[in-house]
Amino acid sequence: MAALLICGAIKAEEKQITSPDGKILVTISDKNGQPSYSVSYNGTPFIHSSPLGLVTNVGDFSRDMSLGQNVRSNKIDETYTLPNIKQSNVHYVATEGIYRFSQQGKMIYDVIFRVSDRDVAFKYKMYPQKNTLSCIVKEAATSFVLP
Repeated sequence: MAALLICGAIKAEEKQITSPDGKILVTISDKNGQPSYSVSYNGTPFIHSSPLGLVTNVGDFSRDMSLGQNVRSNKIDETYTLPNIKQSNVHYVATEGIYRFSQQGKMIYDVIFRVSDRDVAFKYKMYPQKNTLSCIVKEAATSFVLP
């Protein structure tokens, strides 16, 4: 029984997303229940495994989390104009991945990554918890660990 518990605790889900040119690789994981991500460029680590997560007034969503099996992926291709910058016509192409994290079987949040050929960005999308439709973020566990 103890061996089964240890094996269950070690099991981690890991997903990856790449930039359109394939040079930037982002890995999202839930090792030991800790949501994390890492970034490499051409196989060279750029950001080591770094924590994701939020501590809110409705719960601690920085640990005891599980990464979902299903990942939604989209290609982003947008063109827009910003008249007050050096390059006013912008063509943005990226890969978007939506990674769902749950805690004790309940959907908690999605982490939405956008990876272009030049950058990585992400945001959280929180889900309502019981009758609570909004929450206050007390602490962001999100950080980055440079090599």
